[in-house]
Formats: sequence, structure tokens, C-alpha cells
Amino acid sequence: MIQIEYLPLVLTGIGIIASILYYTMVLRNANKTQQLHFENRQAQLLMSLYDKYTETELMRQQIEIISQEWSDVDDFWDRYGPFSNPEFYTQFARLAYYFDGIGVLIKRDLVDKNAIYDLMGVHILQYWSDPYGKLIEGLREKWNNPHAYKW
Repeated sequence: MIQIEYLPLVLTGIGIIASILYYTMVLRNANKTQQLHFENRQAQLLMSLYDKYTETELMRQQIEIISQEWSDVDDFWDRYGPFSNPEFYTQFARLAYYFDGIGVLIKRDLVDKNAIYDLMGVHILQYWSDPYGKLIEGLREKWNNPHAYKW
């Protein structure tokens, strides 16, 4: 049988154990809530990127860019560069910057690369494949900037 003088000590121990269990439960719930907020923000960012990507104006720009013809980087520069055709070049650069920005977000794990691929991957890969991949490489050389449109 427990002696009465040990009762405060036992109650203190039970209180400490209950506090530790309660604090552990609160931390676990806080971590779950934080993870849900993070996932929600990622989904919001992803949909914001996708909404922008599917805007009519951006789609028109993509169609116009893809429908242009050139033989090499110099031909592109002469026909569609910032001095010869600033309106077209602005559209081209805007789309390239947009895709580059998405690449930076993927690199920093701020958006899920699989979700980006599922929503926009086919078009992004089409845009950066030939002849645009070679064009970007050529523009990097022309500008002496190997990091242009890196991501």
C-alpha cells in the first residue's frame, strides 16, 4: 500500500507523463497541419501556373512562335530578334522566361515536377525540343550567356 507522503510524488510523475503525452500529440497535429498547409500552397501555386499557361493570350503567343520558320540562329535573329521584330521577340522571350521560371520552381522543389509534367510537360518539351533547343543554345552563344534560359 502507498504511504500518504508518496502521493504528491506519484501524482507529479503522472502529471509529467500526461504533459509529455499531450505535448507530443499537439506537436504531431501541428506537423500534420503544417504539411497540409504546405501541400495546399503547392497546389495553389501549381494551379496558378497552369491558369496562366492556359490563358488565351499565352496560347496565341505559343501558336505564333511555333508557326514561325527560320533556318538557323542568325536567320532567327535577323527576322525575329529584338531589333528587327520587337513585338514577336517580346512574345518569344516572355514564353521562354515563363518556362524558365517554372524550371526554377521545380529545381527548388517549390512545385511537384510530376504534376508540372502531367499538366504541361508535353508542351514544354515540345517548345524546348528542336528547333527551339538549338535556337536557345545559339542565343546563349550570341549573348555570351551560357545560363540564359537554363532552367
